[in-house]
Amino acid sequence: MTETQNEELRGNALEAILRKYLIDHAARKINYLYWNVTDAKDMTLSFVNLIGKELNRINNSDLVYRAVRVKNPADWKVISDFINKYIIDPDDSRAAHVIRVDYLISYLKSIKYDTTQIVLSRGSFGTIYCNDHDPTKRKPVCTVDNDIQSLYLVDRLYTKYRKMLYSDSAEWDTKDITEEYMTDPKFKFVVDDLKVIIPTIDAIDVVARKFITERKADTSCKLEQIYMKNGLSTVASRFSCSDIIVVSVRAYIQVFLRKYSKKRNS
Repeated sequence: MTETQNEELRGNALEAILRKYLIDHAARKINYLYWNVTDAKDMTLSFVNLIGKELNRINNSDLVYRAVRVKNPADWKVISDFINKYIIDPDDSRAAHVIRVDYLISYLKSIKYDTTQIVLSRGSFGTIYCNDHDPTKRKPVCTVDNDIQSLYLVDRLYTKYRKMLYSDSAEWDTKDITEEYMTDPKFKFVVDDLKVIIPTIDAIDVVARKFITERKADTSCKLEQIYMKNGLSTVASRFSCSDIIVVSVRAYIQVFLRKYSKKRNS
């Protein structure tokens, strides 16, 4: 399908971009996208895998934060234009919206990514639903989040890990784990300083292996383990390619690393 510069993408062209940046890197395991919590000029997306009380529960080792930097301005414009036009509440456009990307992608697939067929119903609290006419298929695609704790947490995590999307630091211990991760289905992070081994889950702690495989032709692709040694220790993964950078981290893993460090020194 050929698109002009001013023509809205739809069909396969739209699907390729939305799937790439919203869902394929996480294989439907990190489904909550926070929109309007970061500066649009950064061209970044903030995801978490939990919501509500589980998101705000202190020291929840299951909570994963993922930041995705869209390096291609044309791709960012497609994503931004689509979300702002079809998803965001026009009466509250600056509010923080939480988009359930798995529900969104499933709905778009059902209409073959034809934007002329999009029908979404807006209910209370800024929540919009797909298939509102069919109770068996009705799903909440997006809602406005006014929870100060949630917004503060996501903003704090983005501020803390934003640098990984743009540069490196002498305070980090960074190593290339691409080959090891791709060949070892039981791959674990190893922190030599603390002599700690941390289990990982595909598509959660690191981008999905399939996502990396699909980009193997891009010679700039690299997967790294980053151990932040300043303050409370943290381990993150960073996948980078010519057009995307993905940073993933367990929000509270530093608590456990600190604990293990104390055990080692006792």
